[in-house]
Amino acid sequence: MRRKWLENPGGGISEIQTLAPETEQETTEEKGTEAASTEMPKVRGTETTERQETGLTQRKAKKPVKKKMLSENGQTLLDVSQGDIRITENGATGGGLSQDETCLNPKGYWITGTTTSNNIEVLEGVETDITLDNVSITIGKVNTTTSKWDCINVSHADVTINLIGENRLICNSGSSADGFSGSTGAALAKDGMNGTPFQENTAIEVGKFYTKVYFGLFRDTNQIEKDTKEQIGANHVISKTGGEAFTKEQLKGLTKVTGKQENGTDFSMDDLRFEFPEQIEAINKAKAEKKLGEYPLVFTTPNGTKTTVKVCLKAEGTDAAKVDPEHLEVTIGANSFSKETGGLALTADDVRTLSSVQGKDAEGTTYKDEHLIPNEKELKTINDAKTAGKAGKFELTFTSPDKKSVKIIVSLHGEYDEIVQDADSGEMIKAKHIISKTSGAPIYKRAAKGTEQSQGGHRR
Repeated sequence: MRRKWLENPGGGISEIQTLAPETEQETTEEKGTEAASTEMPKVRGTETTERQETGLTQRKAKKPVKKKMLSENGQTLLDVSQGDIRITENGATGGGLSQDETCLNPKGYWITGTTTSNNIEVLEGVETDITLDNVSITIGKVNTTTSKWDCINVSHADVTINLIGENRLICNSGSSADGFSGSTGAALAKDGMNGTPFQENTAIEVGKFYTKVYFGLFRDTNQIEKDTKEQIGANHVISKTGGEAFTKEQLKGLTKVTGKQENGTDFSMDDLRFEFPEQIEAINKAKAEKKLGEYPLVFTTPNGTKTTVKVCLKAEGTDAAKVDPEHLEVTIGANSFSKETGGLALTADDVRTLSSVQGKDAEGTTYKDEHLIPNEKELKTINDAKTAGKAGKFELTFTSPDKKSVKIIVSLHGEYDEIVQDADSGEMIKAKHIISKTSGAPIYKRAAKGTEQSQGGHRR
């Protein structure tokens, strides 16, 4: 039997189909570049076993990079066409690494490549994230020396898989055609339950038990109910406060709420309802009164599987109530803030935190904080005033990767003539000069402190 794992962009449930038996020969395209790279001449006058040849072939096929490469999100880059990939509690091995990892990458692993002989395995006890980026794995006749029955095996591991592009897992092992029908393989094998939404002690094998596999929706929040296996996910909403109220239809569209039933079919929008309708009233009341903050919104399936998102109301930015839910657009929001002048300069991370800046792209994906960039010149002007102990109000603009921007006001209050701050401890003392007519009564300590305003403490 030929088994195919279909792509599902953005996550959700990926479908695995069992295809009719095929008699055609493997095409050049299916063999991929790996077949060409693994061929090597036999050594004359030397008898080698099939296992030795296989070992030599695998070593020849690997093209190790000089150093470990990382993806933009910090995941370790691996290429399954350059060798089997094994992810253990001590990190990854194979997949083109010049040397094995000594510790597990907490960010996870980004895997690419096309292969007809290598596979991926995440060992027992490992908890990790995997991104499959246009991966194609075809397992044909079983290699009895390595028992590669499965394209990907995550048995007794806790793995979250994200899909990018077109990913194909084709498992031909275990059929009568290859002579090993007694031990079947799987496109994706999960023997045992360790945090992933499969039934306990059940192999996920195409054509025997399951035709659908949960992979997790690409949403800010995602819940899988252990008993019903239902799944529901939704995105947070970022909006400028004030202005028009949200409708129920808008909130469903802006959050991109979606869900899957146990059998893999989608819930209708009518099935995904608001658990507490009064939350919508609270959100709209706060928006009308131009309040700031994060307000919860709970969605639920008919069987009670719930997920909670936040509606984040900001002082400045995009009014999400004006966005067409059928045609989402880039949004960004932030709050103006006040800071006591003096002391150390503010970093980009400082102003991101103080302003609570947030943003989303046109697909509803939340930007990472570091991707929302404060204007360098404006930040320098603010810091020149702050380190000099000057007060005032200053504009500061944040820009998203899609060039959407939001402008806020940074207020520096309090003004001092002398400011000293310890860079290590953060302790600070500030004071103003005293201007007085000479002669007359002496200046006492209490009067000096009232004018001088000395202060100690830590940076906030």
